[in-house]
Amino acid sequence: MARKYTNSKGVSLPIALWLANDEYDHDERKNVLSVSSLLKSNRQIILTSRLAPGEGMEDVSALVASRLGTAIHDAIERAWVSNYVNSMAALGYPKRVIEQLRINPTEVGVGEIPIYLEQRKEKVVGNWIISGKYDLICDGYIMDVKSTGVSTYLKGYKDEDYILQCSLYRWLNQDKVTRDHLKVQFIFKDWSLLASRHTKDYPPLPILEYTLPLMSLYDTEQFLRKKLGDLNKYWGTPEPDLPLCTDKELWIRDIQWKHYASPDSKRATPKGTFDNKADAQTFLLNKGKGLIKEVKSAPLACMYCKARSRCSQYAGFVKEGIIK
Repeated sequence: MARKYTNSKGVSLPIALWLANDEYDHDERKNVLSVSSLLKSNRQIILTSRLAPGEGMEDVSALVASRLGTAIHDAIERAWVSNYVNSMAALGYPKRVIEQLRINPTEVGVGEIPIYLEQRKEKVVGNWIISGKYDLICDGYIMDVKSTGVSTYLKGYKDEDYILQCSLYRWLNQDKVTRDHLKVQFIFKDWSLLASRHTKDYPPLPILEYTLPLMSLYDTEQFLRKKLGDLNKYWGTPEPDLPLCTDKELWIRDIQWKHYASPDSKRATPKGTFDNKADAQTFLLNKGKGLIKEVKSAPLACMYCKARSRCSQYAGFVKEGIIK
């Protein structure tokens, strides 16, 4: 088997082995696009497809969040498939309700409640195969388990991605997903009991079900046709001429406006940093001198892109000092 990962940080063997254990059902067909890959920029998809074997290897130290997420997903699936009867009884559900449940049924009878877990489905669209494996479909609702930080929920950073991802799952599984909303199952990795008692809108528990509207099937298909059309258009385009990743695709989230005493100032004026431009302009007027600069957060998505070594946009961020 060819080498897939590096261990440049010196992670201990017991943990490195766990991190290197990849049981995901990868598809080697060249024309397959997964639902998760469709959330990425066209530049990233195309450049990643051009990587030579062994190029762009990930370091195992960067896989902790992914492997923890996989472990949580596997545990949830195992609980449902192997022990749901005892667990539901332990939760106080009556026997008649438990007997109505059907796990991954091929047919659903009258009065039965289907629960579908971790099933892959694919469809052909033009010269592409769209493939996706959902987490859970329960009583017609598409559900997605997300282990993440509280700020992702509070600031809605990923809401649009959640909606698009689950809308694509519905498009692939229209016989099973019969509801117009998705239910995100948040598991917060950095939840704080103290913050839950004193911070407005903070989740009261380290788990939360979060409901969002799905895109219509028509809008989902329109997105797909536009995305696939653009990929076909740019697939053979030289790297410098590929469309650049947008701020959203780069995960540039937090924009601040900072007051500087002069164009040569290295540091912002004390108390001169603001989350909106209007407050910064008011501060400038009160000061009577200086200037306001828009400062964006670093393009975090670059650090998770295997093709960054081939990307001139990434090289530009490094040259400018935006990425250290």
